[in-house]
Amino acid sequence: MALILDTNIFIAAERSKETGRLSALLSQIPEQWQTEEAVISVITASELLVGVHRAADPLIKDRRRAFVDAILDQFAAVPIDLRVAREHSRLTAKLLNAGTPIGTHDSWIAATTRAYGHALVTANAGEFKRVEGLVAIEIEA
Repeated sequence: MALILDTNIFIAAERSKETGRLSALLSQIPEQWQTEEAVISVITASELLVGVHRAADPLIKDRRRAFVDAILDQFAAVPIDLRVAREHSRLTAKLLNAGTPIGTHDSWIAATTRAYGHALVTANAGEFKRVEGLVAIEIEA
């Protein structure tokens, strides 16, 4: 079982501007999960890249681009395929029918996590607790 790292972990690390902040955040992952492969969803890749494109200050844009490029080099991105789309449709319909939807990007990340039987590492487990059968490992960002 791999660990899918949620976008909020990377955003917290980038905003802190502290060297080693990402490693410090990831060190909070419980020991029993430490040996698992860590990956990201393509949705996380997109969200991080949006942050690069939205930066108005060229220095911030360059710093973010370097940060995001390092993440994309370090962590494989799990694609959205038909398997994920089917899972997304099931979980989205269930949450909508219950009146407890989650954000669009979070629903795709959750679907990717469930479709591949992975666990999600997030600083926002409350959002994901509504997704039945999703293993969410919460860390403090």
